[in-house]
Amino acid sequence: MDTKNTFRYEWKPYFVAIIAIAAAAALRVWPLQALGVHLAWLTFYPAVMVAALYGGFSAALLGTFLSCLAILFVLPPFVHGPFIRDSADWLGLAVFFATCTMISGIAEAMRRAQAREKQAQDERDRFFTLSLDLQCIAGFDGYFKRLNPAWEKTLGFTTAELTARPYVELIHPEDRESTLAEADKLSAGQVVMSFENRYRCKDGSYKWLAWTCYPVPEAQLIYAAARDITEGKRAEDEIKKLNKTLQARAAELQESEKRYRLLFDESPQPVWVCDRETLAFLEVNEAAVRHYGYSRQEFLSMTLREIRPPEDVSSFEEYLSQRGHSERYAVATRRHRKKDGAIIDVEVYSYDLNFPARPARVALVYDVTERKRAEEALRLSEAKFRGLLKSAADGIVIVDHSGRIVLLNPQAERMFGYEPGELLGQHIEILVPERFRAEHGKQHDKYFASPIHEMGSGADVFALRKDGSEFPVSLMLSSFESDEGPLAMSVVRDISERKQAEAQMKQQAAELQALNKELEAFTYSVAHDLRSPLRRTDGFAQLLLDEYNAGLPEEARHYLHRVREGTRQMGQLVDDLLNLARVGRKEVSLQVAGLNSLVEEVVKELKRETEGRAMEWKIRPLPFVECDPALMKVVFTNLLSNAVKYTRPRQQAIVEIGTTEHEGRTAIYIRDNGVGFSMKYADKLFGVFQRLHRTEDFEGTGVGLATVQRIVHKHGGQIWAEAELDKGACFYFTLGTQPRIEPQGPSASEKESYAGKRS
Repeated sequence: MDTKNTFRYEWKPYFVAIIAIAAAAALRVWPLQALGVHLAWLTFYPAVMVAALYGGFSAALLGTFLSCLAILFVLPPFVHGPFIRDSADWLGLAVFFATCTMISGIAEAMRRAQAREKQAQDERDRFFTLSLDLQCIAGFDGYFKRLNPAWEKTLGFTTAELTARPYVELIHPEDRESTLAEADKLSAGQVVMSFENRYRCKDGSYKWLAWTCYPVPEAQLIYAAARDITEGKRAEDEIKKLNKTLQARAAELQESEKRYRLLFDESPQPVWVCDRETLAFLEVNEAAVRHYGYSRQEFLSMTLREIRPPEDVSSFEEYLSQRGHSERYAVATRRHRKKDGAIIDVEVYSYDLNFPARPARVALVYDVTERKRAEEALRLSEAKFRGLLKSAADGIVIVDHSGRIVLLNPQAERMFGYEPGELLGQHIEILVPERFRAEHGKQHDKYFASPIHEMGSGADVFALRKDGSEFPVSLMLSSFESDEGPLAMSVVRDISERKQAEAQMKQQAAELQALNKELEAFTYSVAHDLRSPLRRTDGFAQLLLDEYNAGLPEEARHYLHRVREGTRQMGQLVDDLLNLARVGRKEVSLQVAGLNSLVEEVVKELKRETEGRAMEWKIRPLPFVECDPALMKVVFTNLLSNAVKYTRPRQQAIVEIGTTEHEGRTAIYIRDNGVGFSMKYADKLFGVFQRLHRTEDFEGTGVGLATVQRIVHKHGGQIWAEAELDKGACFYFTLGTQPRIEPQGPSASEKESYAGKRS
């Protein structure tokens, strides 16, 4: 036994009682005696009550006895006389004793009641503290008043943090309305046995709590217990998810069955199910019925053997006996026979299944008859291709995207000096000179990186032979797709001889150009030197006619006129030759010029020649072009002068100038309704001194069209003519540059031509 506790509970109450009685006795001696107080027992009532309240009944009873002893024996000597003098004092003592005894009993009862209350409170506190559930007392004001430790453990907040704020702040926003509704019921005195909500934890997560609440309206309190059901909720959610998953899986299975049925029935390819042992058809789809020509009933009465050609049945049986039934999944190429007897090639994809509760095999059938024919055609095409490679006159080299040579013909091997097969697998750059390899690599990568494989065709490059010598080749490229990816095919032609011929031609052209220049210089010099003698001859003839005309015979005058006419024609020829020479020597000065304005100038200059004639000019809108305006005016002057000259026999002359399209380019034409010419002489049309009409009929030197052709050629263009004898002619020419501006509007001449004929 603990001696300290023994003293506390067995000796200390009695010691307190003795001290209290002693204090009361001392008080009675002094100062109460000095004050004249005579009721001795009145002093000891408080002492007995203290002993009773502290030590209980036994301590109070000891205090009562000690009080009586003090009154009877201890105090009289100190107060100079006894306290008990008569029967009334004894009655007072008896009343004191009885009262103290009653006080002791009452005090003992109170002490025991307090002890029981304290024990009950301790038990409640232990239950409140040790409970795994969340216990709380909350006020009607919305704050927690008391919380057990389970709150801190569950939510992570301290008790001070939880009681410092309205509890509704901790409730999940979605649960606040329902929680406040339950709080209103509790405030009205209703007992709430069960409801659930979520409380926020300190880490921001939420816990599910299940509540039981009891209100005490008179104390404005709510006693409540909550249980953490978060894990239960999670398990419930998992169960719900599992149920949903199971339901979804069941729906998927149903949908899968529907899809299977749909795929089976609606497949565009024949599908059937057959017994794995007997090979009898158990089910077929509509595509099989359509493709093979048998009805469904006919199929279900047949076996797989019956849709095979008779000559294939034995090999099919051998296949089945060796491995056919042991393969769960198989792909095979077969021949089948339709109802009409046609034999088709098929690919069959088959696998095992239970249908229903019996071993079966489902088969998906693809008709590959056309593919087989295409493969055979491809095989023949490849054979032809290889034959063409071998027989081609040029070298052919085929490379892949990495630049490796995958195929070449014997001509290429001989051209580059390699043995048969030696170049296969080599990089194409082995055939490229060292100085060109970097650029070749860039072009190769660019070619294969482009989705549209375009590269220079007909390009002249240098190639490298096995012995290290270089030679020029003409290279043409094309691409095509193969199973290994894109391939590039090069057609290579050795152009060494052509290059030599070109060099010779360039040398000859240079020599010819030099000769032409010398000839032009000679022509210009001769023509220039002829002018002076011609002028003198014409002058002397004119002088003879003027001075001696009357004395000259008629025949002499006729000869002198013929001399003058000859010198005039010769002068015109000299002028034309000089113009031709100037055109050949003149540099072209290009600028943008409107052809309508040039035509207008020429037409205005030709007015004198057309006076008195019925002329109709049809000048269509002409474009602006880049040309030498002075030379271009010479072109129009010659062509329009010819049109005016050769329409002279017509009562109504019509000259039309316009544009047309020729091989994608704009061509200018001058059309007339003159005498025309025969096309069999068209090749002589633009030669110097070439004439298709007699001088007696139409004057001219035969130099004008040659001048026109030279000017057009200097502009990088072409000129040609179309004509029919006595039905007119049309001259066309193009320039090296296309029109840069839209055609001009109708010219003044054209507007006038629509108003009527010009005279």
